[in-house]
Amino acid sequence: MPQKGASLIKNTLKSAIANALYANKNLDEDSLYVKEIRIDEGPRLKRVWFRARGRADQLLRRMCHITVIVAEKAGE
Repeated sequence: MPQKGASLIKNTLKSAIANALYANKNLDEDSLYVKEIRIDEGPRLKRVWFRARGRADQLLRRMCHITVIVAEKAGE
């Protein structure tokens, strides 16, 4: 998909699969599935956005936490 968020989720999923295969329990790659994907609100950076006539608005730069949990199918 062309959206920015799609590539971020793809990279997080690749990282979760790599962690499951090599770092954690040496799970089988063919039996892995996505158990849960959670996107929670993260911190906000508050910035000043200068406007005309000496005024200013507040600009919130939002961030998020992406969590991907993969598990192994039982019985295979």
